Amino acid sequence: MPLEIRPIAATDAACLSDAWAHTSPESRRRRMNGTLAALRPSELRYLTEVDHHDHEAMVAIDSETGRLVGVMRYIRTPDHPEEAELAALVVDDWQRRGVATALLAKLSEHARADGVERYRAIVSPENTPAIAAIVRLGATPRAHDGELHFLLPVATEREPDRRRGPARAGAPTRTHPSTRDDAALRSAAHSHHAAAPPEPASTSRTTASARTPRARPRRPR
Repeated sequence: MPLEIRPIAATDAACLSDAWAHTSPESRRRRMNGTLAALRPSELRYLTEVDHHDHEAMVAIDSETGRLVGVMRYIRTPDHPEEAELAALVVDDWQRRGVATALLAKLSEHARADGVERYRAIVSPENTPAIAAIVRLGATPRAHDGELHFLLPVATEREPDRRRGPARAGAPTRTHPSTRDDAALRSAAHSHHAAAPPEPASTSRTTASARTPRARPRRPR
């Protein structure tokens, strides 16, 4: 089934909210470190109104239904602008169908153009299938606070298909995704920092973002 892969837009807020609501609690916890049944308006604004430079996100749209079935984003690390954290979510009925792989390929086009050289992903030590697959992709692990931090180099640009001409940065891509290593990408591309905006001090740490980085890209007003 073909997918449209394109940059996220503010108008995707309702679709993203629907995708989140139709994803199991376990998927929300593992993919984006969140447990809320619904995203709050402030979180939807943060996740959709991105600057497409320090904070970029790609969405996967089912071409037949118009439904948002996956999203993958990176947020640049302020102290290391050549590095960015990954976060991803794929709705349950589209998992293991190559959505994450297709999203990563398109996201990496933008990362290369914006000077991002590597991604950081955080994986639990017991998630051995994800660890093995990410290592095959060229990542290097480092243990920290009981978790494994992986540095994954941004893939080099593929040779363009001369029959289709060069791809335009930011242009939607229609693809039939492959399932190779897709489950591992979904498991690994979650981030404690990139999932949602910082929560007020009075809120629980079991909401959509359990930790926050020292600095973030400026949120749109």
